[in-house]
Order: sequence, then structure tokens, then C-alpha cells
Amino acid sequence: MSNSIFHDLEIKESINKTFNALTVPEHLLNWWPQRCTGIPKENEEYNFFAYSKIIHYMKNSKIIFFDGICNFCNVTVDFVWKRNKRRNLYYASLQSDIVKEKLMKRGINDLKLRTIYYDDGDRIYQKSQAIFMILTTLDGIFYPLLGKIALIIPRIISDYLYDIISKNRYHIMGKRDSCRIPSIEEEEYFL
Repeated sequence: MSNSIFHDLEIKESINKTFNALTVPEHLLNWWPQRCTGIPKENEEYNFFAYSKIIHYMKNSKIIFFDGICNFCNVTVDFVWKRNKRRNLYYASLQSDIVKEKLMKRGINDLKLRTIYYDDGDRIYQKSQAIFMILTTLDGIFYPLLGKIALIIPRIISDYLYDIISKNRYHIMGKRDSCRIPSIEEEEYFL
């Protein structure tokens, strides 16, 4: 088994210090392990379990950005979660720090909590287009087909309907005092 680490950080250390930081067990603990097991000595078994959010974020950039305190939005995320057994989608609350990193870097500076965003790795979709593109990623035949057919609807009409629902989302199902806390099963998919 081999592992790779991808990053876009500038490392301002010598090659020797960088090499030691990545290869010497006692230096690895200065990074971001979730947990370590074994004995950190040469010729001993040592398992380093990296912080899963970072690893998964690097592996897959299909991310749904949603209002984390909106009950309607959380029910929608639950709906998507249950119909995405491939687990190729990740989720981030619009109130989270990852929004600044991902959306603002991509030119979306006027973030609105009323808007759902979907980043498929190439493009960021908003409002109804985001919903339709998310549907195309779900399991089975029905939802992907429904998403593709819905993309035919003129955006002015679909976004108008989206706006009516999003303006009333708190009235429809209320809101939480704080953002959703993912279950153990969901944890590595919520950034």
C-alpha cells in the first residue's frame, strides 16, 4: 500500500527538516493525526491515522455548501446522504471556515445563506442549478434522470421557484441554534 500527500503549501524549511518532519515518527505527531497506534521506533509497527477531513477534502472536491442552521436544508442533506451510497459527495455548512477557502477563492464573494452551492470540482453551481446537479450524482436511475430533465427548465423559472422556498425555509421547518453535528458515520464527509 502506498500513500501520497498533496498540498499547495509553501514549505519554508530545509529539505532535511522537511524530510524528518514527514518520516520520523515522533515528528509526525506535530502534524494532524486523529490517532496513532503502535510503537514509534525503527523496525516496529506504527500506524498513523491522519485527520480524515483534510485527506478526504484533498481526494474529492464535490462539495455541497448549505445553511447549517436551517432545518429544511439539513433535511435536504439527509435526503442526499441516504441516496449517495458511493459517498462521493462532501458537505460543508455555509457558516464554516472552508467556505472562505473554497468559494471565496473561486470568486463567490457575496455568500448568501439562502443559497445552496455545489462544487463539482470544475464549476460552482448555485440555487436550482446546484440542486439539479446534485440530483445527477445520486444513486439509481430516477434521481439522475430527474436532475438532467430539470436542467432543461429555464433558469429564470427554476431559480424563481427556488427563491420562494429559500425565503420561507425557516418558516417551513424552523432553524437550529447551532450548526449540525455529524454522526460518526457522517463525520469524515462533513468538512
